Amino acid sequence: MFTSVFLESVVATTVAGLVGIVLVVLVMRSDWVVELMFPGIQDIPPFPFSAAITGLIASVIVGAIAGLIPALVALRVKVIDAIRF
Repeated sequence: MFTSVFLESVVATTVAGLVGIVLVVLVMRSDWVVELMFPGIQDIPPFPFSAAITGLIASVIVGAIAGLIPALVALRVKVIDAIRF
């Protein structure tokens, strides 16, 4: 029970982190954002890959920490009692 609850938290935050990275890249590459943030600049700097990896790692760590308490509680609950509630 511990593993399933813990992995659910980690997987959910990993997926959310990946979706966030994709959205940031899409928004930063849109024409209206580029014109708003970089008026008159032709060479837009690329999205830093290291920032994406750092954000994803931070997301996974936060998800793991946030999933510890529910996973530890699930460890103490009997399976049949967890199904009832």
